[in-house]
Amino acid sequence: MTRRWGWTTALVMVAVTAVCLGAAAQKPAAAKPPQSAEQLMGVALHQEEVEGNLQAAIATYQQVVKAPGVPRALAARAQFRIGACYERLGVDGARKAYELVVSQYGDQSEFAAKAKARLGALGDGAFASPVSAVSTTRLLWKNTRWGEGARLSPDGRKVAFVDETRSLGLCDVATGVDRLLVAGSPDAQVAFEPTWSPDGGRIAFTWITDALSRRSTFELRVVDVKSGVVTAYEATRDLITVTHEWSADGTKILLEKPRMGGWVWLSLSNQAVASAANLPKEAEDPLVSPDGLHIAFFQRVAGTNGNGIFLAPSDGSVPTLLVGGQPRYAVVAWTADGKGLVATSPRSGRDGIWLLALAGLKLDGTPRLLREGFTGLQFGGLSRAGAMLYSTRTGLPQLTETEVDLAEGRRGAARALDGTPGADWVDYPSYSPDGRRIAYFAAFGDRRALVVKTLDEPKDRVYFVENLRPWYYLPPTWSADGRSVFVGTVGEATISRVDLASGGVEALVSMQSPRPTFDNFTAISPDGRSAYVERQTVDPRTYHVSRLDISSGTETEVHSSPHLIGAARLSPDGRWLAFDEYDGAAQALSYRTLPAGGGSPRLVCTLDQFPRHLEVSADSRWLVFQTMNVGKRGQVRDIWVAPLTGGEPRRLNIAGNMNSFSLHPDGKRIVFGNRTKPDEEVLLLENFLPPAKAATKSVGPGKK
Repeated sequence: MTRRWGWTTALVMVAVTAVCLGAAAQKPAAAKPPQSAEQLMGVALHQEEVEGNLQAAIATYQQVVKAPGVPRALAARAQFRIGACYERLGVDGARKAYELVVSQYGDQSEFAAKAKARLGALGDGAFASPVSAVSTTRLLWKNTRWGEGARLSPDGRKVAFVDETRSLGLCDVATGVDRLLVAGSPDAQVAFEPTWSPDGGRIAFTWITDALSRRSTFELRVVDVKSGVVTAYEATRDLITVTHEWSADGTKILLEKPRMGGWVWLSLSNQAVASAANLPKEAEDPLVSPDGLHIAFFQRVAGTNGNGIFLAPSDGSVPTLLVGGQPRYAVVAWTADGKGLVATSPRSGRDGIWLLALAGLKLDGTPRLLREGFTGLQFGGLSRAGAMLYSTRTGLPQLTETEVDLAEGRRGAARALDGTPGADWVDYPSYSPDGRRIAYFAAFGDRRALVVKTLDEPKDRVYFVENLRPWYYLPPTWSADGRSVFVGTVGEATISRVDLASGGVEALVSMQSPRPTFDNFTAISPDGRSAYVERQTVDPRTYHVSRLDISSGTETEVHSSPHLIGAARLSPDGRWLAFDEYDGAAQALSYRTLPAGGGSPRLVCTLDQFPRHLEVSADSRWLVFQTMNVGKRGQVRDIWVAPLTGGEPRRLNIAGNMNSFSLHPDGKRIVFGNRTKPDEEVLLLENFLPPAKAATKSVGPGKK
């Protein structure tokens, strides 16, 4: 749910579909306005609440006010809606419209009172308060891969987004019309993570070159929204600039410097870089207050399984913890007046929106839950008028199980398993030794979890493991007795054991440090006594696979090669290691096995396709592996089977955008992960922030 992504994940996910393509074309043609005031009112309400076409609604409401013989109650309502539309658009006209309600329709007490309340809210700069007593949710776009990179402008009128061509564009909220700002090119020049300046006149974004290669560079750029002129900041090329935040006066941008740790300020006038000393390097998504005096951020709270929200004064003082631990908070926006923070936190597996009212550096009361029940909430910005852009999912990611005949090399029927509530994606499945359960990794916003699904039962069990590392080098691995699952974690590159009965997590072994680059754990034995490590030495360039005795720390090499070794997999019985090996000079890819304790590798087969994932069947008869069409970068993947003793591989005719897989112990089923997010809806939540408390005026001595 946070704005910051790891840069590797960002490169995979940066091709978000344009927020607004075709939105205008999908709107129905407006019917010819009827003549009666009541019918005109119905048209105006439809334009405002259903179509979201506020300018058209204003024009029709004005026709209602001027209609011959219009009842005064109806005219007062239409005049009030005119003010509400202007306010939602963030343009001038709201105050005048509300004043007309008070001056011309004072006898209509309901609307006169509402208009006075809105005039008071517009004048005192308090929390953006609702146009009416009830918050509203307006659907903008449906079934779009919106992604968390899209951002609402401060005035609430535009959305900055990155489309499928990696280009930066703008979409008009009211009309759905798109405008190209910066053209990108797939896999080469990539725009990413747009961020609006406080005045809405500029957009900072990350520009990535050679996005899918190791030569990729990151550079901060700023585009002027009106002129389209782009300014590049070369001083940022040694930074990974996928997280940035503007200073309140728009003269500096806050950047993360992960290679060296910590945060820095970049001056836009002279490209000078200065340390942000008041921000710890662990700070996530720092947000500058509207007055520039404070920076809010969140980070993990020691001794808890949750995040805390902190407030750091700009004078460099020590940050103050506002709230933390449980429930797990992430701060997403300041209110326009700087008197509160909008945050998110999951409750019962679903996301909620909270308000943290502030009194200086402390909370003013307890956090207030405003809305809850969101699935896959992605925050897209809060306008000055208090409208929040967000996306939410309309479906659940699912694992897919397919019947296979390995001997005949063919597939059978497929079925989708029950979805995982609240998950963004599910991947790296692993059958239990008895085949009755599946362990897999899932993403819940910014959290990663181990999930265990019992087949044909509706409820999954979710284990949130701190710093969980879900990736293909070390998928979840079952213990031989099925009572625990081994997983990898980031940081010190650790393998941990998750006790499925208690949920307890025990760290077993960490990668020895210091260590060369590109070292990874790649497998663990079912008894938990041995781990397998892949290492790379630089001079001469050699690739090694070693077995590490966990109790003693003794490491024994089992294989080395001058050729690139893919992720090695241990057979279910612990007897064999299977891996792929690529000879760059000959451009030859082969699949091999060797005894788990070491020995001579044995060639299984060769195949000139990019390798993705492989497994050995439980009976040690078959090697099953996945290939990826490099030309389409993950769009087409195939499953192959080859006899472990050697022979020609057969395609199982299972192709598609499937991710990692697991072979059932009986060898008759394969289950696939799913990284494709479900369909999403993009919505605008309005009138959800409560009015601020009225300021208490001090009374001097002797005064009453």
